[in-house]
Amino acid sequence: MLNFALCDDNESILARLSKMLESLFIKYNFDCKVTFTSVDPNSFLAYVINNPVDVIFLDIDLIIFIISGVF
Repeated sequence: MLNFALCDDNESILARLSKMLESLFIKYNFDCKVTFTSVDPNSFLAYVINNPVDVIFLDIDLIIFIISGVF
């Protein structure tokens, strides 16, 4: 199983992305699951460090926290 983790500062986008991915997993019978979502990059980082995550969806520009996903 592939574990997905999502981080975005916009809760609405985060919820839609999570639902969309879960729908695709079911529709195409993928062995995947969204295991964590967060609007807080610090809790997201703590989760990713301490749990198995295979795929990460990260907002490119987390404006609220002044953290950029592009270096």
